[in-house]
Amino acid sequence: MENRLKKLKKSIDHSEYSKLTFTNDHKRNVMNRIRQTEERDEDILLAVLQLLAEPKTGFELTQRLRSRGIKKFEEDEGALYTLLHSIELKNWVGSTWNDHKQKEYYLQSKGKKIVKKAEHPTKALNLMALLER
Repeated sequence: MENRLKKLKKSIDHSEYSKLTFTNDHKRNVMNRIRQTEERDEDILLAVLQLLAEPKTGFELTQRLRSRGIKKFEEDEGALYTLLHSIELKNWVGSTWNDHKQKEYYLQSKGKKIVKKAEHPTKALNLMALLER
């Protein structure tokens, strides 16, 4: 994200917008809004687990994540498989090979319990901390 902001600033410096000034409060508000819209690892992990309630291949999972607005894996699909492997080692998900020789991932009972807790509005569950244990 920082590179995109640097490029934007550079292009702004060479345009009519260079004459505009912003207060520090305004700059702070803009940065806070940017941080709020960034994809949080916690939200991505929860989305992956939710989507695996039904078996899916990595490709199908990437498409479903994209439809939810999660673009983290678009340029780095290997990161998705790394995540899937780590949650498979935790027994949150399992995998099998289907008839088309594609690996499908599915939510196991431990993963279902974690999703249920994470979705509960009054419980604060830090999925990333659980994953790192």
